[in-house]
Amino acid sequence: MEGAKRNEDIEYIHKLRVVSRRLRAALSVFEECLPKKRVKPWRKAVKTLTTSCGEARDEDVLIAFLESYLVDLEPRAATGIEYLIRIQRARRLLMQSDVIRVLDSLHASGILADLSDTCRT
Repeated sequence: MEGAKRNEDIEYIHKLRVVSRRLRAALSVFEECLPKKRVKPWRKAVKTLTTSCGEARDEDVLIAFLESYLVDLEPRAATGIEYLIRIQRARRLLMQSDVIRVLDSLHASGILADLSDTCRT
């Protein structure tokens, strides 16, 4: 979660998104074993995380693709792609505040600790 907040490597968002999707799947599989009143808020919180990370991940993948595409272009054609990359990076930077907000909210809510404690029990 801290790596995703720092946004220094796109793999943190990717891994967080994968983990959140797996956690949602596990909640569905083990729903009958968990307290009914708590499953719904857990599922909602994890879905919010999945959505936020998904949007950021899509933007990261687009930027990475454009950067790899840029390598083989002649300088004249590269100018337009470089401009597009700057626009996409600005969009991604705006998304980062949402990612941080969702992660902070998830941490402050205690949902992950509650879920972990319940599963241990």
